[in-house]
Amino acid sequence: MVQAGFFNKFLGLPANNLLACFARGGAVQIAGDGKVVARTAAGRPDSGCMRLARTKNGQIWMTTHKLGRLVREGSLLKWEPQPLRNYDSKRMIALKYEEHSGNLWTCYDGGLVLRDRSGRWKEFTTTDGLLANACWSLAPLPNGDVWDGYFGLPAFALIRSRDDGRLNIRQYGVGDGVPGPTSVDFEVDRRGWLWRSDGNGVYVADPDEAEAGQWLTLDGSDGFPDSGVNSGSLYVDHDGSIWWGTANNVVHYNPPPDLVHPKFAPQVFVSAFSWEGQAPRLAEAVTALPHGSKIIAHIGSLQFDRRNGLRVRYRILPEQPSWRESRSLDLPLGKGRTTKL
Repeated sequence: MVQAGFFNKFLGLPANNLLACFARGGAVQIAGDGKVVARTAAGRPDSGCMRLARTKNGQIWMTTHKLGRLVREGSLLKWEPQPLRNYDSKRMIALKYEEHSGNLWTCYDGGLVLRDRSGRWKEFTTTDGLLANACWSLAPLPNGDVWDGYFGLPAFALIRSRDDGRLNIRQYGVGDGVPGPTSVDFEVDRRGWLWRSDGNGVYVADPDEAEAGQWLTLDGSDGFPDSGVNSGSLYVDHDGSIWWGTANNVVHYNPPPDLVHPKFAPQVFVSAFSWEGQAPRLAEAVTALPHGSKIIAHIGSLQFDRRNGLRVRYRILPEQPSWRESRSLDLPLGKGRTTKL
């Protein structure tokens, strides 16, 4: 029987084995029949386990308030800490391995840490352009880019390595639609889509859209039971489905293959008109628009999923021949002349 307090992370191993990471202990390896076959020694490491990652060559890395490697010797999971620049670290949370690039990323109070496929270690801090050294989540991409969700800040960053070994960092904050003060979780699925969550909902984009700040928001309008997502609960499953936790629910979502890039444009229609702040009137009941009034056309759609992704392109002829694009389904048409419909 395993008695080690709350668990923080599971990691699948070959031969149907499972590695469990405990907040008030170390790590325990469990066989497919449920028997404990190996565990870390008492007091090693000297603080609770936070995250686990397994590299392509089978190395297992674990974070506590430090970073280290687990090596199995019989029934013992030997803890081998990795020296880092700041030896007095109090917190180390994120740990991610990117299989295509072979990069292992983690962060702690002392900064962002990279172990490349050659085994070379690099550390980056606020002196390299980071807003904060510590992070809550990381999402490395196959092209070498990494998304960094800062710890305790309403901000995240896209980090791109340069040929000279330094970093290009693009920051995203409240002005880019990042809510505060909750920390952001990042995950990447097998399609290459980037998933982001915070206290307001779940967002998805391909890498180019994410860089441009164009995220699709998934929330209550898509039928999910709660838009608030528990911090740290976002999980991308091997079958491409997504899991996350809310205040009272566990959500399991199988995204359609055209979620990010829909195959067709949804049908829309003019459902109502309003003017001068009055209540909207059904379009079928409006026979004329009053002269000189500020008129709003209200657009309807029978599409219920991905409603946050709806965009309307429109123009008003002959006065405004250029096309406009709007996120809102309430389109201001300006002051109209007396017009019969």
